[in-house]
Amino acid sequence: MQIALLHPTLTILLLPVLIWQGRKVRKEVPRLPEASGPRQGSSRSKEKATNQPTTPPLRILILGDSAAAGVGVDAQADALAGQLVSHLPDDLAIEWRLEASNGDKLDDLIERVKRLEGEFDIALISAGVNDVTGRTKRHQFLCQLQTLSYQLQRRLKVQRVFYTAVPPMHVFPALPQPLRWYLGQQAKGLNSVMRAHCQQDNIAHMMVVDFPFTPDYMASDGFHPSAHGYRLWGGRAAALIKEWQANNRV
Repeated sequence: MQIALLHPTLTILLLPVLIWQGRKVRKEVPRLPEASGPRQGSSRSKEKATNQPTTPPLRILILGDSAAAGVGVDAQADALAGQLVSHLPDDLAIEWRLEASNGDKLDDLIERVKRLEGEFDIALISAGVNDVTGRTKRHQFLCQLQTLSYQLQRRLKVQRVFYTAVPPMHVFPALPQPLRWYLGQQAKGLNSVMRAHCQQDNIAHMMVVDFPFTPDYMASDGFHPSAHGYRLWGGRAAALIKEWQANNRV
């Protein structure tokens, strides 16, 4: 509680240092490209080969920022989308689409959803780091979460939204102190808002992935996951999707 109360005061006192460190990090940390490869695809169920009646495919939308776009690995097969698909059962028919871009904040995802066509059963969301660095206020973040969930359900017929928790930025190896501490506090604040939203919205679920944040799980920029990190993330998401699919699809 004392830290929470001191946070605004410490931020004001440290503001010149935080601004200088932020500029230094943006200048020195390498800007890695988004992963290359297909951003949509399908996987046919084995039911068709055995002349059994086919079930409708599970339609998955992956939506988000640079992490969703696969920054940190070369190919989409090693990124979130590819790892998610690879962890789903071979006999499950799926259709998937990736909509993500480096630098996107939650508000950008809302605008992206407004332009999308089609219907999806599940949406997997990666957002929040750019809202932390962009100093999105908690009340703004909550309103944007509510709007995004509503738009996904109303426009795209999404039945379940899995929001990936904002990563614990206080352990990001590329960040110096006290900037690391400050951004970590901001991330914790946005996560508390996300958790509250997911507890109140009947289609939203907050997914926490326990990344080790060791060098083998981090890309060379110290910000994004490596192939090992994406494999862990994709496996966690696939487990939740399989659980939802088993409980909700005929």
